[in-house]
Amino acid sequence: MSTPPNPEHTADEASRAAGWAWLAGLPRAVTAHGERGPDPLQATRDLLDALGNPHHGLRAIHLVGSKGKGSTALLIEALLRRLGQRTLTFTSPHLQRWTERLRIDGREADGATALAAIEAVRRAAQVRGLRPGFFEALTVAAFWLAREQDSDWCIVEAGVGGRADATNVITPALVVWTSIELEHVERLGSTLAAIACEKAGAIKPGVPLVRAELAAEALPALDAAARAAAAPVTCVRPQGSTASDGPEQIEWRRESERLVLTGPAGPLRLPCPFPGKRMAGNAALAAAAVLRLGLTSRDELQRAGRAWSGIALPGRLETLSTLPWIVIDSAHTPESTRALAATVRELGPARVTLLLSLSASKDLQAVTDPLMSLATLAVVTRADATYSVASDQLGHQLRARWPETPLEQVEDPGEALARACSAPAPDHLVLVAGSVYLAGRVRALTQG
Repeated sequence: MSTPPNPEHTADEASRAAGWAWLAGLPRAVTAHGERGPDPLQATRDLLDALGNPHHGLRAIHLVGSKGKGSTALLIEALLRRLGQRTLTFTSPHLQRWTERLRIDGREADGATALAAIEAVRRAAQVRGLRPGFFEALTVAAFWLAREQDSDWCIVEAGVGGRADATNVITPALVVWTSIELEHVERLGSTLAAIACEKAGAIKPGVPLVRAELAAEALPALDAAARAAAAPVTCVRPQGSTASDGPEQIEWRRESERLVLTGPAGPLRLPCPFPGKRMAGNAALAAAAVLRLGLTSRDELQRAGRAWSGIALPGRLETLSTLPWIVIDSAHTPESTRALAATVRELGPARVTLLLSLSASKDLQAVTDPLMSLATLAVVTRADATYSVASDQLGHQLRARWPETPLEQVEDPGEALARACSAPAPDHLVLVAGSVYLAGRVRALTQG
């Protein structure tokens, strides 16, 4: 006998669909950069003004950088939650559902709650005669929701850049910089220095900045902006680094599954169940950020670190299955794929089948070389019909560079996943990488 549908579940799905229907009609390219003219944030401010400026008075943490923002945001969220703080976390992009971007107290917003926020933005857009971009609408929805939920902290991940990103309308309590890489060069510039200059636009007068160790080319723009804003800077870097940095230092090291941070006030020890140096660095940055807020003692923060023991970081070296052994990661820039490759080598699989898709704007060689160096077999696919490179085109280019590596082209991601998993073994890793779209598609396929 069939089970009747759950009315609450059906209503929830309908509300998600309704919100998505309006959002899906908004232009994706408009992210408050050149498309908005000389004042790229004006449209976002106008929408917020129509809603009573819900971002005013929010205690916020603004995360800026090329990679690592999302995982660092979730790690900060977990610490704050364990310290008894109510949180609204805004991240991007999503893997499967747009509601993933709006997290209330550590959980994805339900359809009805998310739709209420989107409806508020839609009405504000009608009142002001504006057609916001997709990201602008969600940014405003996040601030509206933070006010409605009476959140203690709003953890905000920037989308693209900093200066002209829609999230830059806030005056946060803290800015966190994760990394600088060559990404979104068509918007931000073709050098690390130019990209750093764009991201430095998120620095606010007197607002503390906690940052990771950065490439030397990116430092002058950041340092100049911090000095001009009189913003105190804390650099969080791995122990033993030879980089010469002027600001306050916090060094970190990994001891098995323990993270040890050492700074002016002494050591801080936290659980670190995350594989790889990159994730350990994100965890160190998250801990240093919460420490800088001054909400609690070091001892209490150490106890709050237990929240990391069971944390799930979707799409970030996430294990979806053990047999077949499937790991997905959203790495899609040269530095992030190098870090992913290093972590996979630490895991030590006997064989690696690489399931790969790539967005059309990516530097194919720089992104794929670290991943292809792992592969005993590569299966290339097309995760998104609009944004991804066709599998035959991607396959042709990879064969020319890696002629000795067996490679198959399977346009449909579902069929590609089945092919990659056709010979499961405990020591055989199916690594899914190169595209956030692909990570989301595979996650949906494996979850049924």
